[in-house]
Amino acid sequence: MKTYLNIYTNIVHSVIIIGLFATLQSCISKNLVLRNDEINEIIAKEIAFDSVKSDISKISYVLGIARYKKMKHTKPNEITFKVEGNKTMVNGENMNLDNTEIVFKKESPSRYSISTYLQSWGTKAYISVDGSSKKFTFKYNEKNIGQNNLVELTNRQRIVIMILSNFYDELRISNPYFNHYSNLKSEYDAPIGRDYYGYIIGWGFTREQSIDDELETRKGAGSLIETYKCKLLGTSTSCFYESIGCVTISTFKCYTDH
Repeated sequence: MKTYLNIYTNIVHSVIIIGLFATLQSCISKNLVLRNDEINEIIAKEIAFDSVKSDISKISYVLGIARYKKMKHTKPNEITFKVEGNKTMVNGENMNLDNTEIVFKKESPSRYSISTYLQSWGTKAYISVDGSSKKFTFKYNEKNIGQNNLVELTNRQRIVIMILSNFYDELRISNPYFNHYSNLKSEYDAPIGRDYYGYIIGWGFTREQSIDDELETRKGAGSLIETYKCKLLGTSTSCFYESIGCVTISTFKCYTDH
């Protein structure tokens, strides 16, 4: 009888211990999640503006962007923004970023990410930037493209990585690269018989690479430049924040009669 009683007592103790262990594990998991959110919580100084930003960079202007708006901050480490803008043409690609949503996330104390969906092209895009290692990860339609493969990017993929890098800079700091172009209206919708501005953008890890890339892209757009009687007004080069690449922008004044 005592033997059965001992067995029963041991079973009860085991069940209690297992229950306590499961409860403890659950509490630990919840606490870890909470601590992780607290560690990665986005604080005010990590974002360039409170609600609306219309003091935009030159690249934003070239991409047809007029302003950025903060939409919601539902998670401690995640904020959603929205872009307002107009259609434009970059490197021969028609695009319109108006109403594009940007999800900005703090993934670790030194790593931030940008994810978005570009409606004009039906493209999902993602970039994460690690400020401590100066490395970044780029995903195009869920496909991971390593830094060693960036030389093989298509024209559209190059534009997408510049869009993401620009989003990152505009949200992270108040005064990124280039002069600012506040309250400028896109001139892409110029009527027939009017002058308008067109842009060729080059991208690279270094200043020299971005200049070379712009020249190669410009050669590919030679027929369009000739068709629209485009005249080169000037070229400027600068690098993105946190060493994730450089851009070269050439501005053309063009004329359309059709």
